[in-house]
Amino acid sequence: TQATDIVEQETGQTHASSENDEPMAPMPASVSVGNSTLKSTLSTGTYNQDIISLSYEYSVTLIGLAINDRPIIAIQLPTEISSQLDNDTLKQQDFLTLLTGTVSYPGTATQDIHSSTNGVSLSYSSTYHSVYLTFPSSTLVLLPGTKWSAAISFDV
Repeated sequence: TQATDIVEQETGQTHASSENDEPMAPMPASVSVGNSTLKSTLSTGTYNQDIISLSYEYSVTLIGLAINDRPIIAIQLPTEISSQLDNDTLKQQDFLTLLTGTVSYPGTATQDIHSSTNGVSLSYSSTYHSVYLTFPSSTLVLLPGTKWSAAISFDV
């Protein structure tokens, strides 16, 4: 698969989402400097369906994220999948609902991606053909080695 990734942070802009809204794209100037790893696997499910798993981890190398910024992980989906989701909000919501996986960020343990207490929001961008994971505002002093991670899986 040709999954690509970016980690960016919003710059104080607010966005109230509605059913037809695109996620707000972070300003390119706010891309953080750090280390990141993306791993993917393809496996076969119980009913012979393909299951794609993506695991992404980002860690700060410098104190580059200000307190109260909202980090974003955006994972671009392969064209074969994104072409079925683009401009169809019902399919996008179904896809996001069916994602399985975990997330973690500074000050938390690993949690289910759909946990009501994890503070991470999921959205889809038809413009960028990407799943966006928007993390809660940072309230901790972020030292080198501080990590955000997401591990997601979906059937194709």
